[in-house]
Amino acid sequence: MEREKFFKCDCGCGGLLAEYHPDWGLELAHLQRSAARDSWTWRLRHAWHALRGNVYADMVILNKESITDLTNYLIQCQDETDFAGSVPGTTCKRA
Repeated sequence: MEREKFFKCDCGCGGLLAEYHPDWGLELAHLQRSAARDSWTWRLRHAWHALRGNVYADMVILNKESITDLTNYLIQCQDETDFAGSVPGTTCKRA
């Protein structure tokens, strides 16, 4: 199983990085490509949109193929976690 997988956003702005570690779990990171997003003007504009309820800059848009890939990746992570819980000397971290 791949430990790390990147799912590209359909708009091309970045994507979602999923990284699974059996010891501590699943990490999801939202990655963006725009350097302009570090400016104070962008941050102020983004905060203003957030206050008005229109936040789209923090979204990742996935097509059907990417959704299927993400679902399969998460199922593989779950299967590996279930298997680790059934091996003597290990514990399953799921509730």
